[in-house]
Amino acid sequence: MIKIIFIFQVILNAQLFIKENKDLSIPEPTYSIIENQNKWWSNDFFGNVHKKIAKKAFELIPEKEYPDLFFYKKDIIEGSSDEEGHPNPKHNGGNTYSIWHSTKPIYDQSGPELAKDGAILKRIIGVLYQWENLNFKEAYENIGVMVHLTQDQATPVHAANIKHFYFDQFERFYEDDHEIDMSDSQNFFPKNLKPWEYYQYTQDDTRKNLKKWIDPETKIPYWEEAKNAPPPGKDSTYGPHGSYGGGKDHFAKTICEENYDNSTSCKLAPKSPEIRKRQIQVAVYATSELLKSASKNLPPLITDIKANNGKVFINVIENRCKKIDYEIIKNGEIIKSNSIYLDTTSSPFKTTITETLKSSKYQILIKDCDGNTDLSEFEI
Repeated sequence: MIKIIFIFQVILNAQLFIKENKDLSIPEPTYSIIENQNKWWSNDFFGNVHKKIAKKAFELIPEKEYPDLFFYKKDIIEGSSDEEGHPNPKHNGGNTYSIWHSTKPIYDQSGPELAKDGAILKRIIGVLYQWENLNFKEAYENIGVMVHLTQDQATPVHAANIKHFYFDQFERFYEDDHEIDMSDSQNFFPKNLKPWEYYQYTQDDTRKNLKKWIDPETKIPYWEEAKNAPPPGKDSTYGPHGSYGGGKDHFAKTICEENYDNSTSCKLAPKSPEIRKRQIQVAVYATSELLKSASKNLPPLITDIKANNGKVFINVIENRCKKIDYEIIKNGEIIKSNSIYLDTTSSPFKTTITETLKSSKYQILIKDCDGNTDLSEFEI
C-alpha cells in the first residue's frame, strides 16, 4: 500500500538540488467578483487585433524550444481576446500576477448550471491552479488572458488610465492593420522577466513616451497622465484618470476625396501612424516574451505514485523539457538520483519513474531544464 502525503510544493534555496522550504504564501488576488455579469470591452475592433498580435508573436517563438505553446496555440490566441481579466468595467488594466497565481473565482459563470452545494459555479482564472489540476487547455487560455491585459498596456488610453469607449481614435485604427511589420522592431524589454511582469514593463514603456507623442497640428500631446499618477513601476490603471490632450480625442483627422462622379468621400485617418505602428510592435514583442516566459515557468508535476511488489511507480508530466532530473530522499539524505527522458509524442510530456525501494517514508524531488521543481512525500 502507498499513501501520498504531499504533492506539489515549490522549493527555493537551491544548493545542488534539495531546497529548504520557505513560506511561499501568495497574496490574495486583488480582484472582486463581478456581480452584474457585464463584460468590459475595450473596443470591438481592437478585440480582433488582440488575436492578430498574438498570432504574429508566434513568428518570434521557436517551435522546437516551446512545443507546448504551439500545441495550445489556438487556446492561447482565444484567451488573448478574453476581456475577463479586467476586475470590473472601471479599470483599464488587470492584475497579471494574480491571474498567474490565483485560486480564487473571478466572476460568476453564465448559465443555470449549479454546483452540488447549490452555489453558482465560478470561473477560476488562475494559470498555476488550472495547470496543477491538469486542466491544460484552461491553463493556456488563462495565459492568453495575461497576454490580453499586457497588450492593452501598449495602448496609450489604457496606460494613461483615460476613460474611453468604442470609438477611441487610436484603438479603432487597429482594425486596418491586417499585417504587422516587425522588420525594424527592437528588443523593448529584458528577456528574463516573469510572465506577469511584462504587463508593467509594457505600461511603463508606453507612459514614458506620452509627452513625446505630440499632435503635429496643435502641438498638444495626444494623451496626458493625471498629475498625481503613480510613479513608473506602479500600475496606473488603478490610480487617477488621465485625459486626452486638450480635453479632446484628436489622434485622427478627417480626409476627404472627390470621386469620379463629383461626390465626396470622407474618412478619419491617424495623424501619427508611426505611433500606432510602434505600439503594435511593442505589443507583439511583449506577447512573444510573455509566452516564452510562461512556458519556462510552468513546473513539472508529480501526478500519481503507486507501489507494487517492492517497486514504486511515479508518474510525471512536464510542459516543454524533454528530460527531467530526480532524487529519492530518505531522512533528509539523497539515496538515489538519476535523469529520465519523457514521452514527447503528446502534450504535456509524460514519463514514469520506476524505483525499487524498501518499506519506509520517502520524498521524490523532480527538476526540469528550467529549474522548476516539484516535491512529494510518500510512504510504502
